[in-house]
Amino acid sequence: MTPAPGLYKGQIYGTQDGQILPGQKGQSCMAFPAYPELPPVYEEALYIYKLGASEAEFAETGFTVSTQTEKRFERYYALLQAGRMKELQTEFSKTYWYYLNFYSPYGDKVISN
Repeated sequence: MTPAPGLYKGQIYGTQDGQILPGQKGQSCMAFPAYPELPPVYEEALYIYKLGASEAEFAETGFTVSTQTEKRFERYYALLQAGRMKELQTEFSKTYWYYLNFYSPYGDKVISN
């Protein structure tokens, strides 16, 4: 996966084939790993952003969220709303969503906004 055009201007980032592209001279650089797709926990966090952003704002990121991740979130949210905590913990305890709801000191701020 490569970043959206202009998203990481002036930085070094990996491309799909592992090539490294230089940033602009005099600017800081950062390595961006070449993933074929976003790791699941990143996509989970990105989906939370998508839920709170306008379509235009989200489109500017250049990223997409898979249908599979959206369906997993629907399942997560249904279990949470139904109070089925044991199932929720069993299925989702290693997700960003679970961390945000039950461990993060900022979760309630993100969720309420």
